[in-house]
Amino acid sequence: MTVMTRVPGRPDWTAGPLYTLLLESLPAHLTPSGVLDVQGLKSLVGKSHEAIYKWLRQGKLKPANARILIEIANKPANVEALRAAGREPPKIEDFLPYFI
Repeated sequence: MTVMTRVPGRPDWTAGPLYTLLLESLPAHLTPSGVLDVQGLKSLVGKSHEAIYKWLRQGKLKPANARILIEIANKPANVEALRAAGREPPKIEDFLPYFI
């Protein structure tokens, strides 16, 4: 797993482990600058962007939301991007440390 460090001008949660997991698990859902596309994810997740930012700020989410993220990570375009990077889609066990 990549270790994120605090980037000046970016919120603290962008260096958090949940954000890092999502960056690594959802390469097809990053902006051109390489950050998580929260605005794009909100419709796929069926939640508001505020809800997604809350997960990221708190570093916590409900198991049902983790399952949704796993479904998104297993969509063909994302799986292709993961495999190109030498990674596999996340499993529910990867999210256990972040459950509320």
